[in-house]
Amino acid sequence: MILSGTDKVQLAATAALAKAGTAIDLTGVGAGTQRLTVASAAPVKDGGSLGIGASVALNIVNTTAHAQLADTVILTAPSTA
Repeated sequence: MILSGTDKVQLAATAALAKAGTAIDLTGVGAGTQRLTVASAAPVKDGGSLGIGASVALNIVNTTAHAQLADTVILTAPSTA
């Protein structure tokens, strides 16, 4: 993950590429608003612990559905009586 300003991040394919500042292109259209929030914790010197977490979910789908009928199929409409 590459920090881009104070409120944006970019993703990299590997940790080495992230350290080099080389981000990947996300070409799919997303939905909604995603936020990265840093929670406050007690200072480590006062017995607190420091934890930083991030989560990213991508669901990119390119699907084609095909329906096929055999040459010998006879299609009929249901009776309305």
